[in-house]
Amino acid sequence: RICSILTQWGGQVSDLKGADLSLLQSKASDHLLRRLAEYPEMLTDAAADLAPHALAFYLRDLAGDFHTFYNADRVLVDDPALKLTRLALLSATRQVLENGLKVLGVSAPAKM
Repeated sequence: RICSILTQWGGQVSDLKGADLSLLQSKASDHLLRRLAEYPEMLTDAAADLAPHALAFYLRDLAGDFHTFYNADRVLVDDPALKLTRLALLSATRQVLENGLKVLGVSAPAKM
């Protein structure tokens, strides 16, 4: 779903670097941002504890937070700044999901 939205947008991921995250005002976007921020520490802890299931559970919860955000906030809106900010959040989510799945040895196809 994320890849589809980014393709529909048609821009370059590098265009999202200057996104103003303060524009994300919804509860759903806040939960997603917080979950993304947990990734480095969670991954370190999972590796130290030899607990790949912790990463799998984290990715499941991240996907759930993404779906909540997706259902609550339209991404491709008319406001250019808000659109870029929401796209940046999606891009970050896609990257973390892809990285986490790679650690587990699972592929992350761009299309189903």
